[in-house]
Amino acid sequence: MPPPRQHPALNPAHILTHPTQAMKRKFAVQTAKAIAGRSSETAYLTYHSLQYQSYFNCLFGEVPQVKVGKVKYFALVRHTC
Repeated sequence: MPPPRQHPALNPAHILTHPTQAMKRKFAVQTAKAIAGRSSETAYLTYHSLQYQSYFNCLFGEVPQVKVGKVKYFALVRHTC
């Protein structure tokens, strides 16, 4: 059975009532999506590992992969939701 779809009016309503919380949640979802869906790796993301590149108009970051001991690079691009 497919998961229930979110009502289209719910997200804009949440943004209007709780803008800071909605922004944090959207960032968490976008980051997990950019890191290939491994939400546990986002726990190791730091502010200092993020870098904005004006040429590409996006935010780049690096996050350590704990199991293999390597660093994964990712990009957060606008309007990808």
